[in-house]
Amino acid sequence: MLKVLMLDIETAPKIAYTWGVWDQNVFESQIIQDTFILSWSAKWEGGEPFGYAVTGKEALNCDDKRIMELLWEVMDEADVIVGHNSNKFDIPIINTRFIVNGISPPSPYRKVDTLVLAKRHFKFNWNKLDYLNRTLNGDKKAPTGGMETWKRCLKGDEEALAKMLKYNLQDVVLQEKLFVKLRPYVTGLPNMSVNMETPVCPRCGGTHLHKRGYTYTNASRFQRLRCVDCGGWSRGRKDTRTKAEKEGTHMPISY
Repeated sequence: MLKVLMLDIETAPKIAYTWGVWDQNVFESQIIQDTFILSWSAKWEGGEPFGYAVTGKEALNCDDKRIMELLWEVMDEADVIVGHNSNKFDIPIINTRFIVNGISPPSPYRKVDTLVLAKRHFKFNWNKLDYLNRTLNGDKKAPTGGMETWKRCLKGDEEALAKMLKYNLQDVVLQEKLFVKLRPYVTGLPNMSVNMETPVCPRCGGTHLHKRGYTYTNASRFQRLRCVDCGGWSRGRKDTRTKAEKEGTHMPISY
């Protein structure tokens, strides 16, 4: 079965000189400290969360190379990486920190962004990870302590960095719960049945599949199946119509 990794990062804020607080254009000469990764957390589907934060000394030096090398080892094992707003935030920042630190790309993987899935397939009032989990699972994110925690991290405060990692670790737990909840409803996910010798649910890899009618194309009929484990639907690949049935089927002409 494909190896599915939940992934989340926490980053240091950029620090810059500005003359205002609204609609500011910040130029390169105004930036006095760029962003870097304070911590990352990950969780193999069905496993326990784990992760690393920079040390106090590394935070003072804006040095995330050690934890980026550790992250590379994990990402290199993954077939699928799941995140929330990861297409626009986590993955681009991770790639940036890889190349800045002289680290080559990990082996190719499929990306799943639950923010994209939530926007594409549903109409929730808000699509933040915290709101979606409160709505669907009754779970609430732990408080971070606000900007004060980030300030303390930048000063090398080990207690604040430990708190940041703890908050980070909880996010991947919530990420998996959200992914599992959305999965039966969405399309375009990686097929979990590849690499499997016996039939499994292509959405979750579950083995409890019940035959429930058929699904049709213009000329073919396929066995339809429902997964008892996740509730998702799939179909077989073999056309159940006979050759004689197909020969008697007329096809519409498109204009």
